[in-house]
Amino acid sequence: VQVPVTGHLIANGSLFAHAFITREGRSPDPAATGSYDPWATTTLTQALVVHGARPEPLGLRKLTTGEPAPWEEELRRGAVAAAIAGQPPDRWVPHWKPALHLSLIVDFEPHELFRGMPPH
Repeated sequence: VQVPVTGHLIANGSLFAHAFITREGRSPDPAATGSYDPWATTTLTQALVVHGARPEPLGLRKLTTGEPAPWEEELRRGAVAAAIAGQPPDRWVPHWKPALHLSLIVDFEPHELFRGMPPH
């Protein structure tokens, strides 16, 4: 899925992925009369941007050439740019999660409603 990056996202906006899994012939939309069934719908919401401390360079080098790792220089440039902009060094920054993995497990074993899963 391609997500366009807007000015809101660049300015520390949040981005969430919403996944809806329904039975065949059902709709996850409550406004869909006749085909909506809350018991036939499962939802998942996952943040694609998390906020955390700014990563710091560790002094890593390439094994073959001995040059500094390219991301180390980028981390240094980001720290310098933040200091010039007057941002405190402990300010949290957004980190993009580049991938989202969903796994669907289909279990046709009958279970009693509101009793939970039996021990195996």
